[in-house]
Amino acid sequence: MTTDKTEVIVGVDSLSNPELLAKIQEAMQNMPNQPNHTAGEHLPYGSLFGLDRGFNFLDANIGFLDFGTNDTELEAVQKLAAMTRKGCNAKSDISLEEIASQILKDETQFDLSKYNLSVSTTGARGAIISVLNQIVTPQKPCVMYASPNWVFDAVVGSVKNARIAETFIPTAENFVDTFEFVSSKVPLGAVILVDPANPLGYRFTKEQIERIERTSQKYGIVPIFDDVFRGLQAKGERHSSSEYSHCSVIVETTSKRFGARGLGVTWTLTPKELNLTPSVKEESCTGCSSLAAVVTQALYETGYGERIQSFLTANAAAFKQGFYDSFQETQPIGRFVHAFPAMPIMTYHFEEVDEELTASLVNDLETARGIKLTSGFEWICQVETKEKAIRDGKITQLIQMEGAFASSYIRICPTKETPERCYIAGYHLGTKMQELVKK
Repeated sequence: MTTDKTEVIVGVDSLSNPELLAKIQEAMQNMPNQPNHTAGEHLPYGSLFGLDRGFNFLDANIGFLDFGTNDTELEAVQKLAAMTRKGCNAKSDISLEEIASQILKDETQFDLSKYNLSVSTTGARGAIISVLNQIVTPQKPCVMYASPNWVFDAVVGSVKNARIAETFIPTAENFVDTFEFVSSKVPLGAVILVDPANPLGYRFTKEQIERIERTSQKYGIVPIFDDVFRGLQAKGERHSSSEYSHCSVIVETTSKRFGARGLGVTWTLTPKELNLTPSVKEESCTGCSSLAAVVTQALYETGYGERIQSFLTANAAAFKQGFYDSFQETQPIGRFVHAFPAMPIMTYHFEEVDEELTASLVNDLETARGIKLTSGFEWICQVETKEKAIRDGKITQLIQMEGAFASSYIRICPTKETPERCYIAGYHLGTKMQELVKK
């Protein structure tokens, strides 16, 4: 197998620095007994040499990038501080609806006159649950989604009368084919789409979305797009396949875009032709809504999302570069799936699957190096009922397929580390993989 080294170096200028590379090599040679030399109490992520602290690649959020690095950002911080002091009596010059409309007009081709816009601060999961509560009925209780994903198991499980339409869908084309078949056999009320699919990374084409919507209209099904990653793409390229749609509900939140899980500002576009009542705006005080609006406006207008995007691009590239550099005499035994450079999740798929390799790799890396990754099995099959079925030997054909596929990849979120630590972690991943394959 060949690898494209130019792809993985893009955006990591620091790795072309011989002095930094020498430090990286020295740090790797001194592991695992290297003492902890963090950059200081308030900069725990800033040191190359804090190597006794584990590498965490489990969470897709960022909580430590600076804000307030220039005059524009400092003015925003001063305004936010003044509003915080006023608390529930604070008032902003912009509403949540206005900042959501501004972002949508700047970045998308949606004709907003054809949609009802509602905004909340409960995050995408809360918004999707709110939409499903309007759609799911005892007559049409089933919900299908585009990728095996325990998160949506939990979302659907939160909706009264809702049932999961169990399917296994590893590719976009497979999804469309399966959806067309299932729609004629199962009382579907809704189908949830994520583009790129999470965690597998596949994307939908214009033709595929048109097929999904034709089938949806034929059987009275409502497609719901969760545009969780659109805002992390490069400026001018912030696209989702939702823009090919005309009869789908579209949900987007700020959390990934700004690396801020606590800022769950979420907007929902509901096509007027669906005759659905927009989500009722949650009851909250004026001050809380105002603060959420001003924070969102400040992060958007100061280009904080571009900083997040650059950081994620550098980390992913560094991780892959370290991984490929570990294969000095052999070739990698798989491939990375990474939808775009700043996608906070990437998966590594093995070409020849050893059912025990994935679990051994994840466990050994954490034990020996403190590198916390997740396997496909943990992501796809985390729901307790599936795990119990496997333990009890009551494995359905679906769970069998999910389990077999889940053994074929690991999931990596290079978000809470610095590029040099991502490089080291990638190097250790490749090294450990070669050790396990040789056994």
